[in-house]
Amino acid sequence: MGASLILGETIISDPTSRDASAFVVGLGAVFCFVGWGMWARGKRMSRGAPSERRQGAYTLKKVSILTVDDKAEAGLGRWYRLRHWRTDNFLMMGVTWPDEWKKFSDHEDVAGGSFEGRDKAFFKIWQAPDFGIYLQREEDNRHDPNAIQVMGRATIRGRLESYRLGYIERDTALFLAGIPELDARLHSVWLPVRNLHFSLRIIVLVRATPKKRSGPPPLPT
Repeated sequence: MGASLILGETIISDPTSRDASAFVVGLGAVFCFVGWGMWARGKRMSRGAPSERRQGAYTLKKVSILTVDDKAEAGLGRWYRLRHWRTDNFLMMGVTWPDEWKKFSDHEDVAGGSFEGRDKAFFKIWQAPDFGIYLQREEDNRHDPNAIQVMGRATIRGRLESYRLGYIERDTALFLAGIPELDARLHSVWLPVRNLHFSLRIIVLVRATPKKRSGPPPLPT
């Protein structure tokens, strides 16, 4: 039997409105006595395009999600969900890596994904065909000298763009401090639907075998 693929629609929060929405909510008490005319005018100005609708402080958009019976049907580099899952806001990504790498952590939670507009950056690039992630140490981090950034990159309008999506958890970063070479792959994402929070998980990779030494072998002792 051939693969059974369905492109369903999921409504997610558009993070482009999140910063402005938080600002409006914070000042709501100050402007509670604004007249009905100003309220009506603001409501007309805040209406989204036909493909959008407003729910509370968020603008919601529909995105197409691949639904399959088995993860092997999804292929590589595509977000998907399995048909039997009871939730529609959890997606996984089909990934692979070279033989010289191995898993260190199968599903590492990315810390700080909702701060400083990082979720907004994620949704800017998450559906690009070449979207991927990599790890980058941040030795000058004043809070944690072992900090490891989770970076996302993709080609947008012909230009390769990179964004910080969050950090490896502090305890994991401490354990990885002595490992010189790291890599990562996408694992899964929780979409911010129905007032749920955005959350990203990754696979952390380390080298399965050390690189071959370049140059002459060391002298015997």
